[in-house]
Amino acid sequence: MNSLVMKISKIYLRLIVHDWDDRNIIDKLKNVFISGIDRKYIKETYSKDKGLISNNLIIYELTLTNKNAIDILFSNLIYHGLNIDDIINNSNFDENCNLYLRIDKDYIKDYIIRIRYSDNSILLKISFDDYNKNKDKIYNFIKEYFGYINKKFLDINIQ
Repeated sequence: MNSLVMKISKIYLRLIVHDWDDRNIIDKLKNVFISGIDRKYIKETYSKDKGLISNNLIIYELTLTNKNAIDILFSNLIYHGLNIDDIINNSNFDENCNLYLRIDKDYIKDYIIRIRYSDNSILLKISFDDYNKNKDKIYNFIKEYFGYINKKFLDINIQ
């Protein structure tokens, strides 16, 4: 892992809970995403809003910047089903090469991570530190990073 110049600098997650959503989804999300992370490294915010078709929205946001906390989060995601092919086939980038994943909320209730384009999703934004970053470099970094996480935490076959 030391050979890599790039690193993940920040994770941002946003979950919008509508009237019709399972009210326990935030707790289930925490069990999948941040289990094992020291609370002092987690910045969480909750807010309420009104939507167009849902009167009572709960907006849950989470931010991580600590390297070990980010590593634990990714070990949790991989353990619950995140894989490299899903990232490559179902991700978007902004002009700053931040990687965006949409995680299907319907699978979180079963503690499973599924990446898919959906209006009913959890937004996961991954920011990287590297001056010459581009989509291909980020995908190559993710492949190496998954191997690193596997060795550090999981010891499973990552595809």
